[in-house]
Amino acid sequence: MLAAFTRWLGLDEAAAAQAARLALAAWLAFSIAALLHVQNAYWAAMPIWVVAQPSRGLLLERALYRLCGTLLGALVGFAVLAYDSPTLQLVLLAAVIALFAGTTHLLRGAKAYAALMAGMTAAVVVIPSALSPQDSWALALARVECTLIGVLTVTLVLWLFTPKVRRSDFYQRARQLAADTVDFAAQTLSADSEPATELRLLKALSEMDAEARPVSAGSLRGYRHLRHVEQLLLASINLMAAAQAMSSRLRPDAQATAALANHLQQVAARLRSDEPAILPTPVHNLPPRRLARLEQALDQLCRAAAQLAPGAGPLPAGTQKVALAADRNWPLALRTATTTGAAALACAALTQAFSTHATELAILGVCIFSMLLGSMAQPQKHAPHMLLGVLAGVLGATFYRFVVQPHLDGMLELILTLLPFLLVGGILRASRRFAVAAIDANMCFLLASQAGMPAASGGEILSSSAALLLGAGLVGTGFLLFPRTAQRALRLTTRAVLRDIRALLRDTQPLDRERWLALAGRRVLRLMAHTPSTTPTPAGLLMLLNLGQSIIDLHQLGQLPEHRPIYQEAMARLADFERQPRATAEFLLHLAQDSSDRWLSVTLQTLAYALLDSQGSWLTQDLISK
Repeated sequence: MLAAFTRWLGLDEAAAAQAARLALAAWLAFSIAALLHVQNAYWAAMPIWVVAQPSRGLLLERALYRLCGTLLGALVGFAVLAYDSPTLQLVLLAAVIALFAGTTHLLRGAKAYAALMAGMTAAVVVIPSALSPQDSWALALARVECTLIGVLTVTLVLWLFTPKVRRSDFYQRARQLAADTVDFAAQTLSADSEPATELRLLKALSEMDAEARPVSAGSLRGYRHLRHVEQLLLASINLMAAAQAMSSRLRPDAQATAALANHLQQVAARLRSDEPAILPTPVHNLPPRRLARLEQALDQLCRAAAQLAPGAGPLPAGTQKVALAADRNWPLALRTATTTGAAALACAALTQAFSTHATELAILGVCIFSMLLGSMAQPQKHAPHMLLGVLAGVLGATFYRFVVQPHLDGMLELILTLLPFLLVGGILRASRRFAVAAIDANMCFLLASQAGMPAASGGEILSSSAALLLGAGLVGTGFLLFPRTAQRALRLTTRAVLRDIRALLRDTQPLDRERWLALAGRRVLRLMAHTPSTTPTPAGLLMLLNLGQSIIDLHQLGQLPEHRPIYQEAMARLADFERQPRATAEFLLHLAQDSSDRWLSVTLQTLAYALLDSQGSWLTQDLISK
């Protein structure tokens, strides 16, 4: 019976041991804070459930950034409390929450977690103080002390039992994926590639990009290699796009193209082995300018792959280091800041009518859970787990306060009676079935239990529990009713790509090609990251890179007097490329036939075919017409 129950929970021997360690860490953190008579000692056990991570590097970073975020949030909270008006304090808090909530989409990894903790800590410091000004500084300092105790405890208890991440395995997978993209480039030159292969590789590159930062966490060497991983990802995308730009529709020399494809296959084979990937580039019978993009991308890919190989030395001085642009999602950051700030501002208005402990918990729940869900790309997926966890935690806390708390007599009984509840929380957190919901369950149990505080009346217990449920329920229901769909994320990213291309068309000066590639590569990976596996992925994404690069080439060629007339005709027609992509492409192909300059003709043809192939990446014709 017990074995069947543990299998249902998704617990094995290792998970059971982890559950015991989590419960021990939470129990020790609470015990230390209680014995030191820190106010609201239950706050000390809260970091345990979120700081614990599957790898040692992530554990270290999570602990460090939770501490940094808490200190920053406390300082901001102190600054807000310097104003005497509780109303002004809550209004300023709403602005602070909006700022930090939006920042979670401008940072990645544990840095985003630090911003989240800063906003939450500011709320925890300001809200109780605004309602009980006489305890403001004591509450704020207690919050910082509890976080320090909890972070140190979970790090010391879990450090030796948390495995190190095997970065070498990840780097080997990165090299293998890069080899697959080189093979794809060879197949494209041989007219033997398929759109499904392109989309599969782009999806794999996007997944590797998401995995790279957690793998690098907690290691200076890991972060040095993170730069090489990003270079490898960008070079892989650029190589695939460059091969498509040299497609058979441009009628390259068949023999030279076959030799180039064979060379790429040799590079792919070397990437899959332990041998150096950088090979001498053979001489081809293709125009040098046609080869420049592909050879540059291949060179950058091989150099980045060499840096990820075992025993790699430093790059030679002066080597180009072009990597992906930073992943800053400004539209989602603005939306998150607006919604969380508005929710916090509504709570500030609510305090003018009610000022009780239950009101404090409701407002705290709205602020914390709106920030937590708002920091996620698709919060509606997590909202049901959160609501389940909050309900379980509040019910457990209500049972504790009614049945256990009134009979406690002294600190030792308090500490001992909390252990079984924390052990249940550890089991749920370590189980595969309830791990996500268990985070909110444990947090809300500690928050609602008020462990260590004087026993309260039945009415106060019920009102406090209902208030916390109300705050979480309002936020969770709001995200379920107004979800952030994958289609919306795709539309926002596609609009960003269109804005980038419009900016290229407006700027007539020679542009920074590397900057465009870094930004466009990031856009492509974000498009793939926002596309669920069940949603058909738009084709022609690689041609977005070729579209931008061809515009840059056209601008540069247009600086020459002999190319000026054709350049002006092309730019005038490109102003309407969104509404009439096919007609624009046909016009550019006609201009290419009229050009006597081979490179200008190739540039116009590449631009035309990029326009035709990119049509599949615009999500709807409605979007193009807007």
